[in-house]
Amino acid sequence: MESQASSNAPVGAGRIGLGRFQWNGGGWFGSLFGMTAWLVLGSILALQQNPTLAAIWAACGLIPVSAGVWMWSQRDRLLPFPALRTLILMCWVSSTVAVISMLKLAPDFAAQYGASNKWTLIAPFLMFPSILIQFTLLEHSAKSEA
Repeated sequence: MESQASSNAPVGAGRIGLGRFQWNGGGWFGSLFGMTAWLVLGSILALQQNPTLAAIWAACGLIPVSAGVWMWSQRDRLLPFPALRTLILMCWVSSTVAVISMLKLAPDFAAQYGASNKWTLIAPFLMFPSILIQFTLLEHSAKSEA
């Protein structure tokens, strides 16, 4: 049934998902931009003070963006939910690397932009798993309703 549903999809629409999540350009690129924009902006802000930190943050933002664009180009081969889950995991790892690198390489930069509050620093660590749990529950609830 899965291959039959996939073959009935309009050209360029991507594989039909097995649950609630389906390929959607606005949702995909909106999520991608929302999860990575702060890293690219942070790299620009850090450029003058700490070029090493800026390079790390730029890589942390551009690696998930590149992967996300590639996954979008492969949407006729990839299921939407596993691709989204992979993208969120990549952004979680990138955010973690970015925050740790900021604390180790440029603690003054962290304080300058309000990241000295422990909750500001903990937010990425809590946000991404929360999103993953919520999306997984949504995806599995659709499968159980079918």
